[in-house]
Amino acid sequence: DEECESDEEDCKVPTRRRLSEGEKGFFDAHGYVILRGVLTDDDFEDFEDEYGKLIDSKVTALLEAGFISNTHAGLPFSKRLAAVSHDCTDEVFQKYINPFLNDLDCMHARTKAFYNFISNQRVLDVVEGIVGEEILCNPIQHVRCYLPVRNGVQMSGNIASLAPWHQDQGVTREEADASEILTCWVPLFDVAHDTGMEQ
Repeated sequence: DEECESDEEDCKVPTRRRLSEGEKGFFDAHGYVILRGVLTDDDFEDFEDEYGKLIDSKVTALLEAGFISNTHAGLPFSKRLAAVSHDCTDEVFQKYINPFLNDLDCMHARTKAFYNFISNQRVLDVVEGIVGEEILCNPIQHVRCYLPVRNGVQMSGNIASLAPWHQDQGVTREEADASEILTCWVPLFDVAHDTGMEQ
């Protein structure tokens, strides 16, 4: 499969990362482009901090209620909820953990850090290379929290992990059909082709 990916040496994040002509050409030809070196670890810090507090509040409540025995407080943000989920019973997972994944979606959590993240200048710089200088954010954004497969199924709240190929523009009004609507998928930690990449 053909992909536009930067070499490791090119993944160092400059102050202002713009689309190269090759990246823009790849997007125009294929409808997607994989970009590396757009964001730094610092760009995720506030988001992870706020969401870490939401997770901490939830698992602390579960511990106090006797539903779990370990909050895994020493684990990093990217692993903590998965570890808590792994340890709990199926009943606790279905009744408390799985619905909590919905609560973490931006339409419910509505954290300042999420707003700041989607308006990050590094993100806007590369978006501008496709849609132009006038950038609007429509309400079709989500925070999807996927936990490891459990009983053969991977879920994110009530959303199955595998969604059929689709265009988000399909849920807009007809007058938006002529607009260039771009979807940006941003993983919060490293993923590979077999652990979360889009197909």
